[in-house]
Amino acid sequence: MLLTYTRYTTWFIGLVSVLTSLFFGNEETLYIKPLFHVGLYTFFYVSNKKHSGLLLMFLLAGMVAEFLTAKNFEYYYAIINILFAIYFSIGILFQVPVLKTAKLKLSNTTGILGVLFSSIILYIVYALVYYSVQEFNEQVPAVIGAITFVGFVGSCFYVTLFHPHPKKVTLFIVGICYFIVCIGYLVYELLFTNTLLIALINTTEIIAQFAFVRFLISRSEFLKKQEWLI
Repeated sequence: MLLTYTRYTTWFIGLVSVLTSLFFGNEETLYIKPLFHVGLYTFFYVSNKKHSGLLLMFLLAGMVAEFLTAKNFEYYYAIINILFAIYFSIGILFQVPVLKTAKLKLSNTTGILGVLFSSIILYIVYALVYYSVQEFNEQVPAVIGAITFVGFVGSCFYVTLFHPHPKKVTLFIVGICYFIVCIGYLVYELLFTNTLLIALINTTEIIAQFAFVRFLISRSEFLKKQEWLI
């Protein structure tokens, strides 16, 4: 009962945040989105019956970065990149044990498609980072943020491609959604401002964060040595 209540309450807060950004602007989500992060941690704790200091750091870094993004993206650009670099680095650490159990296979079609898809992502990220550096004149934070972002999303797709566990789809959702979030927000800031675009970005971000916490809740299952039927 408590688990169900926590899950739906967290989703409700996320929905309120999205609707607020759609009708009143992203800056009005300043004090709503932090409640979503609190809901995510509560959902994790209720599910696993234990605390996680690393998850607290992960959510705190993301929460502050999102707060500053909504407040003034251009002014806090360097700090935002550093905070997201910390955020994505911790996200990679969470995946390391699972990455070790995923076996790389480049001989099949899935592996080849994975390499091609990764190349496309790298090219898009490079192009947008280049334009953002030209716009904001902050080369080092932008590069650090981009590297950790690629590492995090790449880890999600790697597990999706090469791990046998059926719940790996959660990481695929995380990877796709964060790709939309990061690329979409740079487009929003650099090219055109659109309320529908920011609503889409906030929606995919909420889905990604919830899916990643779901992955953390079931992560121990990924580490079991057994045959999974998909």
